[in-house]
Amino acid sequence: MGPTLDEHQTAVVALLDTAVAPKHAHPVDEVPAQRPVEYVQVQVTEIFTAPDQLLLNATTNVRRYRATVWWFSRISVSNALLLREKCFEALRFARITVAGDTYPPAQYEGTEDDVVAIDGWFVGSADFTY
Repeated sequence: MGPTLDEHQTAVVALLDTAVAPKHAHPVDEVPAQRPVEYVQVQVTEIFTAPDQLLLNATTNVRRYRATVWWFSRISVSNALLLREKCFEALRFARITVAGDTYPPAQYEGTEDDVVAIDGWFVGSADFTY
C-alpha cells in the first residue's frame, strides 16, 4: 500500500529540521504552545489524481503529495528570508524517501512569495509537490 500520510509528514519535517538547525521544523498541529522565536511548520497532504490521469501514470506511483511550509520569525524579515532559503535548498528538487519509497524530485509550486508581517511575526509560505 505504501507509506502513510504520517510517515510522509515525519520525513519532510525531519528533512527541514536538519536544514534549519539550530531552529526547528514542526508538524502544523505540533507547534509548541510557547512558540519559538523562529521556526518552520509543515503540513503534508495527498494530491488526488484525476481519473483521466491514472492511465497516463499507470507505470508510476500515482500517489502524489504536497508539502506546505511556513516560516516564522519574530526577529526580522531578513531572518524569515534566511529560513525560507534554507527550506528551498532542502526541498526544491529533493528526492524524498519515505519508508523505503523514493519519490520524484520535489517541485516548487507558485511564485516567490514575499514575507509579510502578521501580529508581530514575519511569515512566508510555499508549496512543494512530489
